[in-house]
Amino acid sequence: MNIDFSPLELTMSDIAFDLAKLLGIPFIISLAVGLVLEILKGPKGLIRFIAPLIFLLSFAVGLKIMF
Repeated sequence: MNIDFSPLELTMSDIAFDLAKLLGIPFIISLAVGLVLEILKGPKGLIRFIAPLIFLLSFAVGLKIMF
């Protein structure tokens, strides 16, 4: 017995691309902000607080934009 998933292939590709955008862009933004703060010699505790906060905020903005 074979199940043909070919009709779902385009939908799955769209879902994977949207998921990559939704998670990838905030991750890159938070990494960049953390790197800039390290270059500017910011306190480690502040960097460890701000980088995840930036990730969560940009993820929330991405969710708001997508839905």
